[in-house]
Amino acid sequence: MTLRDILVRAYPRSWRKEYGEELAGVLGQRALSVGVVADVLAGALRQHLRRDAPWKICGAFLFLWTSFRLFVRSGSTDALPLVIFVLAGAWTVWRKHSGMPEAGRAAVLVAILSIVPDALSLLLYGPMPVVSPDGAVVYKWGAYISVSGVIKFGWWQYVEILPLVLVAGATLGFAGALVGKFADGIREGLRG
Repeated sequence: MTLRDILVRAYPRSWRKEYGEELAGVLGQRALSVGVVADVLAGALRQHLRRDAPWKICGAFLFLWTSFRLFVRSGSTDALPLVIFVLAGAWTVWRKHSGMPEAGRAAVLVAILSIVPDALSLLLYGPMPVVSPDGAVVYKWGAYISVSGVIKFGWWQYVEILPLVLVAGATLGFAGALVGKFADGIREGLRG
């Protein structure tokens, strides 16, 4: 597989069916400089944002974010996943003109994708001790769950929390649906 093939495959499948051969022909006629590669990859990203389901994009982002947080062993927590759950619900409603169930489902799928790196790290490494600035030891169960003091539970503690994460994802997806409906109403009001 050549770099040209990889660049064409960077685009969504539906786009490749329509324009893939044309792009391959254009790339075959010119030298692949850094600028051309960057331009083609930026175009592929734009097409993914336009064509892919919002939950896939939000879920992939949170998957990568969680993996990064685990890699750097960040001891702080953040609200980014919660914001992304709301965004997934709002974006789903806004793009597809769908309702609350679809937005909740999208946010749950994002929640599932976001906890996969956490669950894998827990199974592979167990809890990670992190020393806070005041000297206390906090045991991180992945990037988002921490327990102070002595650990009295096993890895199943993470499994017990999973339903709460999914319910929180669905609830925030519903909240996002309300935001999406509101934004959709404003958009329709501005049009007509």
